[in-house]
Amino acid sequence: MFGDPDRTEFSFEWTEYRSESWKLLEESRKPWCCQLYFNLKGAGDVNCGKCRYGFQANTMWFAFRGDTELNINREPGMEHQFLVLTLRRGFLLKHVPGPVSNLHHLVKGLIKQNRKRSSVSEIRQLDTLTRSWVSCVRRPPVLASAQSIWYLAKALESVSDHLFVDSRNEELFCRRHKRLSLERATKVQTLLAQNMTEPPSLKEIGLKVGCSPCYLSRIFSQEVGMTIPQYLRRVRLEKAAELLRRGEMNVTEVALEVGYDSLSHFSQAFCQQMGCCPSMYPLEK
Repeated sequence: MFGDPDRTEFSFEWTEYRSESWKLLEESRKPWCCQLYFNLKGAGDVNCGKCRYGFQANTMWFAFRGDTELNINREPGMEHQFLVLTLRRGFLLKHVPGPVSNLHHLVKGLIKQNRKRSSVSEIRQLDTLTRSWVSCVRRPPVLASAQSIWYLAKALESVSDHLFVDSRNEELFCRRHKRLSLERATKVQTLLAQNMTEPPSLKEIGLKVGCSPCYLSRIFSQEVGMTIPQYLRRVRLEKAAELLRRGEMNVTEVALEVGYDSLSHFSQAFCQQMGCCPSMYPLEK
């Protein structure tokens, strides 16, 4: 759209497409810069080293690109629309007044050159003002001869709106990310417990929880120690064991009650989980 990070030290890039397969973006892989992402449509995840963070439509974040990789994967079967504002270190040195105590710690690391690894900020919802700002940037209301000044003003406006923080209210990103991951995993557990016989698909769970299916699978495994199918299997079999202990249903009825259509599959899974066949389980207990 405008600018060249090597010449003007900042740029605006608008991307819009639809992909039928996972897409790893190669966008603006310039080291030692700060990039602000305004994601209007589409979902995916950001991968920086061992950490992955999921994003949805109408979200924004910024990233520090250092010496290590920072990849952005976008989900297939979706329309993707997003704006990227790239700021080189020289731009921030020239325009950000000192002292820099109120800058986000990722931006401080870029300016002071004391951070080497690529990192991602917290991912948050786009508010109405920011969405209006993106719309305005896409359609500059000035003459072409005035656009260099206008885009510079818009870049500085974005810096002042998004890269400064109130240190008194800042929650550490890792702690917030950990809390959000645990909340999502807990919500998945609740959804599966409520719908054992006809569990929702991974895509449906992702929509209800608020993150992409691929990212949801990863954080669930990290928090719970097993995959979503493994957890569903355990919940079903624990419920089956409870029903068998009551003695109010036979084995076939219990299998159907917890979502198994095949009695042989149920018996095999039950033996593996509980150590004895379902018909002997009440006697064992």
